[in-house]
Amino acid sequence: MALFKSRNNKELVKLIKDHFGIISKVAFTYSNSPLECEDLKQEISYQICKSYSSFKHKSKITTWMYQIAINTCMNHIRKYKPVLEELSAKHDRPVDEPQTHPKSQLLKEAINSLKETDKSLIILYLEELPYKQIAEITGLSENLVAVKMLRIKNKLKEELNGK
Repeated sequence: MALFKSRNNKELVKLIKDHFGIISKVAFTYSNSPLECEDLKQEISYQICKSYSSFKHKSKITTWMYQIAINTCMNHIRKYKPVLEELSAKHDRPVDEPQTHPKSQLLKEAINSLKETDKSLIILYLEELPYKQIAEITGLSENLVAVKMLRIKNKLKEELNGK
């Protein structure tokens, strides 16, 4: 690819290094295993590199990166969800998968039970992005983001209090 050989190569590497936390957090939230998380991080990084020349600077670079990260994860889920469900039904937790704190595991399970659009909203909210920026990333109005966030938070509270 000519893009990777261009003068923007150092700029791209720096961009991904500086904002790798965004990539990692989104990938972790959408993944079911450490291996899947690594695959998602690589795919998100690739998509950022591939799309970098089309970035128009109409929004913050982080807004653009979140958009790519979430879209990449949602495409991954649509493509691989049936296969992943079949595999997870056949196998228990892998031996090398680290144990997580029970409360954070419950929260992750509750978030994973949400619809994909709601999951995207809560991920961005947990990243402490303002509603305005969440609206830019998702293409929703700021008011709709606020209403949906209230509903999502209430749904998560109900689910977590029920467990």
